[in-house]
Amino acid sequence: MNRRSLLLLFVIPLLAMSYAVAHAADDTADDADDAPRQNLDVLYELAEGFAHDRAVDFDAERIEVKASSLDRRLRLAECTQGIEAFQPSGSSFPGRATVGLRCEGPSHWTVYVSVDMKVYVPVVTARDYLRKGELVGADDIELAAVDIGSLTSGYYTEPAEVVGMQVSSGIKPGIALKPSQLRKRTLVHRGDRVSILIATGGLQVSSQGEARADGAKGDRIVVRNLRSKKEVEGVVIDAGVVEVAL
Repeated sequence: MNRRSLLLLFVIPLLAMSYAVAHAADDTADDADDAPRQNLDVLYELAEGFAHDRAVDFDAERIEVKASSLDRRLRLAECTQGIEAFQPSGSSFPGRATVGLRCEGPSHWTVYVSVDMKVYVPVVTARDYLRKGELVGADDIELAAVDIGSLTSGYYTEPAEVVGMQVSSGIKPGIALKPSQLRKRTLVHRGDRVSILIATGGLQVSSQGEARADGAKGDRIVVRNLRSKKEVEGVVIDAGVVEVAL
């Protein structure tokens, strides 16, 4: 047998084997293409439903949730054993958030769907223009439904929380009031003569004192008793009045 015949003896079987492997790979790819695929619209519905359920604690007037589309080239095997929705670490509602979807079988996959969630809650807003320095009255404010996802600096839901507070920066009509725009009205100033109400043994005794610091209602400040010359700590309960519990 010459060298050429010997070479053909080895090459021909190898070519046949390569053809068989390639053909088998093609068959596998065809089978994979024919496998049922997960309906992406189902994933959007699950993500939106999960996000909507997270809003039940907000006492909202209206909730709007819209899932962003996944890449249509995404090819997920159909999940026949149920899809679990979960909240990934770092994701928070409302606002722009992410919902995780996990399939446990027969295929195992996890995808993340972005959702835009708007939760409209009645919050305290300015009825008229509120100027810096003025005190907030009950007629100056009203409740209006606002998307709290946009109120990242905080908000108020009860008018009583802000009535009597002092405006620290101008607030336009229709705008939700933020904690940074208000401050407690100062009822006692450092150096002021104040009435000290001393509660002890069920009795209440009044004495004259001097405030050692500014204070708003509910603030704890130090006052100096003008009679005993002692300094004690009390709570501001009204203009020029500090209550001390012994």
